[in-house]
Amino acid sequence: MLTINYARIINPRSSVFLKLRNFNFHSSSIYNLEIPKSGRKNESLKQQKARLLYQSRKRGMLENGLLLSTFADKYLDNLTPELTNQYDKFINEPSNDWDIYYWLTGKEDPPAEFKNEIFQMLQNHTQNKLHEQRYGQPNVRLF
Repeated sequence: MLTINYARIINPRSSVFLKLRNFNFHSSSIYNLEIPKSGRKNESLKQQKARLLYQSRKRGMLENGLLLSTFADKYLDNLTPELTNQYDKFINEPSNDWDIYYWLTGKEDPPAEFKNEIFQMLQNHTQNKLHEQRYGQPNVRLF
């Protein structure tokens, strides 16, 4: 019988790993089990944007929900397929919403794989140089 005393999810650059410690099995070695990335096969661009609009609103923390939902409301309709894929990767691959928040607010540098055009757009949106009022999420709309 296997007993897990400690488990946490980490995201080393390209894959998500489940790191398990202190098994009651032989020793307290560290085991890495790779969890495959979830891919969305046969999803049209319209479906992808509708999913991203929803995911931008339903985050693990209010701050990211406000930042990402207002960004999606303002820019998602006009993103190219390449930028849409970059946005999809940015909001879905990091395993911790605090990482996204710290990257967007400039408190921490993101990994190189996320430093791209969509990240620049998100960071500019976060800086809110036009002093837009963002007290709540935009109204829900259909794609």
